[in-house]
Amino acid sequence: MAKQARRKAQQRKKNNNFWIWGVVAVVLVGLSAVWLISRGTNESTSYPREISVEEAVAKRDTGAFILDVRQPEEWNEFHVPDSTLIPLAELASRVDELPKDQEIVVICRSGNRSAQGRDILLDAGFTQVTSMAGGLTQWRAAGYPTVRGHSKSQRSLNDFGQDALSDYILIATRLTHRYPPIPFKSAPTT
Repeated sequence: MAKQARRKAQQRKKNNNFWIWGVVAVVLVGLSAVWLISRGTNESTSYPREISVEEAVAKRDTGAFILDVRQPEEWNEFHVPDSTLIPLAELASRVDELPKDQEIVVICRSGNRSAQGRDILLDAGFTQVTSMAGGLTQWRAAGYPTVRGHSKSQRSLNDFGQDALSDYILIATRLTHRYPPIPFKSAPTT
């Protein structure tokens, strides 16, 4: 009987070891899967994928690079002061124009295109990048500053030619009013 009791005890010990090793194996497989999945997202752990308007303002105020991915026509209506315009359709081919050593906040009108722009930059190897939820619609609604018009990099030579012509006409008009033309007197006829 003692032999039989000893065999049963050894059998229980083997069964317990089997269950313990099984649980350890399942936990290790689960942890490995989580680690592999998190590595594949290309997401930086220190940068959230999306931030609020208030957080974007704070990042801009501390030197973050503000990247606007809207179209030039939208940019001309209004944009964040000192932001840079690269339309979303051009972003993948122009990533070399962006700083890799600086935080980048991607913005657009409502937040949809900025999320796409953020993903393009993450795929291109940028790590300090996020997008702004709500876009410039919420930025303006919150009362943060915007400016109108072209950026210097966006203006064409034709625009500068038009400006120069306008300036010339304006100066000529002001000079004419300040210094009226000298009346032409014809020579007396005999």
